[in-house]
Amino acid sequence: MISETVGRVQPWYRDRGVQVSTAFTVAVSVFNVVVADGGSQQVYGVLAVSPMLAAVLVQRAWRVFIAAVIAMAAFAIGSAYLDVSWDDSQLVRLTSLIVGVVVGFVAAQSRLNDASRLVAIGEVAKMAQRAIMRIDPPKAEGVDAAVRYVSASMEARIGGDAYEALLTPFGLRVLVADARGKGLPAVLSSAVAVGAFRQWAFVEADLGDLIGRMNTSVAREVDDADFVTALVAEFCDDQLRYVCAGHPQPVLLRNGSARELEVNPVPPLSLIPGDVTPEVSALRVRRDDLILMFSDGLTDSRNVRGDFFDVGDSLVRVAAHAASVEECADGILEELRDFVEDDLEDDVALVALRVTRFVEHLPDEVQNLSVN
Repeated sequence: MISETVGRVQPWYRDRGVQVSTAFTVAVSVFNVVVADGGSQQVYGVLAVSPMLAAVLVQRAWRVFIAAVIAMAAFAIGSAYLDVSWDDSQLVRLTSLIVGVVVGFVAAQSRLNDASRLVAIGEVAKMAQRAIMRIDPPKAEGVDAAVRYVSASMEARIGGDAYEALLTPFGLRVLVADARGKGLPAVLSSAVAVGAFRQWAFVEADLGDLIGRMNTSVAREVDDADFVTALVAEFCDDQLRYVCAGHPQPVLLRNGSARELEVNPVPPLSLIPGDVTPEVSALRVRRDDLILMFSDGLTDSRNVRGDFFDVGDSLVRVAAHAASVEECADGILEELRDFVEDDLEDDVALVALRVTRFVEHLPDEVQNLSVN
């Protein structure tokens, strides 16, 4: 049998459905005693609404009957106190209340069953998504890496965010991907992108060719209207090379200042024309540089005032006190949760890299390179 509720269940006396319906019943009773004074204006018939109000909010369907018992007790006691005659009108009011109880219970049962099914589907999607991604990145010389994935609130549908980090003959290669849409189809689309990355990251020396291979794989598997945004990066020696396929740009923290890295953007995976070879951007890194790569769940998050989350400012604050790249990644997500007050509407995949190898400082004008 499908569970009637989602998450932690409050005791019946703390259930909002019971509380709201009880408050409504009390309000109706007070009106009848104080305002109507038992005359023709008494409105006991509207007590039929009480179990229906409970049905919208209760955490277990049977709690509708608690609201019903309270409403019927108020109906009986109030009628006796006001000496309301049991005529046909009074019987119609009682019948309406009984019908309201039955309808409320059925509605609550249906609502909670539907909610349980949605949560079950979401949990399957989350487990499938987590099975796609590795928990820990590989160890690479010259760079520390941290990977994080955080799910949105339970009410939000699972997204197609994913990450991967591989130690290849060409250096440490990283993928952050985000499939269009929500639910299992998005998870499957991102799984195709991750699978293609794992297959070709060890074969293709050039990131542009790697993106081309991934584009072909994704286009073959997803529907015509679907796509996957992707950021593929490679750390080797003193250079970080990267390609953005419809994906948010990486953010670089250097000397206490954060900025978005320049990119030569291409369309998302499955939408790149076959005759287009993506251009690869490159950054000559320095020791203690920190590069943050993420899905758009980070940059698209808003607070209650509608302001967007500022990744650069957050990175500066967090990095000033973080002793490791792991602490930095955790700090970013903690600030994000505080910013949205734990009401995250989209999943976030995040990869952080901190350069540990000493690299000779070069003039600023040669720090950013563009290579084919």
